[in-house]
Amino acid sequence: MAEVSLVAVAAQLGKASGEVSLEDLVDSGYTRTFGVSGYLRVNPFEVEAGQADDPASPSYNLADWDGYDHDDIPEGDDLAASSGYGGDVDVTFTAPAGYSRATAILNQEGYGKDTGETTINATALAVNPFDTPDTTPALGDGSSGTISGLTEGEVAAVGVKVEFDDSVTVHTNADSVAYDTAVGQDPLTGAGRGVAIEVFPGNPGPLSVTQATDSTTCSVGDPVDIDIDCDMQGTSTGRLEQQKDGGSWTLVDASVTAGSSTITVSRDSDGSYYKFRLRYNDVSPDDWATQAGTITPTCDLL
Repeated sequence: MAEVSLVAVAAQLGKASGEVSLEDLVDSGYTRTFGVSGYLRVNPFEVEAGQADDPASPSYNLADWDGYDHDDIPEGDDLAASSGYGGDVDVTFTAPAGYSRATAILNQEGYGKDTGETTINATALAVNPFDTPDTTPALGDGSSGTISGLTEGEVAAVGVKVEFDDSVTVHTNADSVAYDTAVGQDPLTGAGRGVAIEVFPGNPGPLSVTQATDSTTCSVGDPVDIDIDCDMQGTSTGRLEQQKDGGSWTLVDASVTAGSSTITVSRDSDGSYYKFRLRYNDVSPDDWATQAGTITPTCDLL
């Protein structure tokens, strides 16, 4: 068995001088503060790795500290990103082994950075989300979260790190060993490990509304076909409503297909005018299309 120095381990825990005891290394190892006890908190990931005595059920065995590295923070895994709407990116991930030992002194931190690109290309993939990030939300102790505050309609670089607060210093992963990416993602290729993901806008683009029926082939008052071209990003369905002659809004379709689609409706050419609007079902009801479509159905024959 390798020799383990009580003094050397104590020094890693902030005790640079004075009397040292094995009990002092362990006692209240996950909850103490350096200012009161003179010892930093024990790294729970080193306990998980079998390189530190467990403060939750101590054995007070110096051999348990063989190889203790106070600064060693393992990487998480399975980072996957999917775009929400309006500047949000949803992420899922798996915390490193040992995280559950001391969640009160650990955190999973999200990082997001705009790339300035509108497609996932080499430039976007090379962005490091940990270098001057645009947003850094605390994601807590679970396995999912949302990184908000990103630019709609652009590609974002996102990543996740684990943090260990020893009561003096918050230790975290290096950029290159942040949470590893899941299969099927677009992994970053630069200095920071993470994922590139397109950020969807919070509302659909402008509606294009045109009359499909040739006005020279129908008589005034006849019903005519109207094509409503919808263009929605992402996977959310949409809600399409109409307004007749400035009246109240009424439902046309509650589940417009995601992506680009054309909805055809029939309206009488009696001089009334119509306005159509569209929003995502997964976003606030106030976020309607950037421009409503208006039309007055017209027939030329008397």
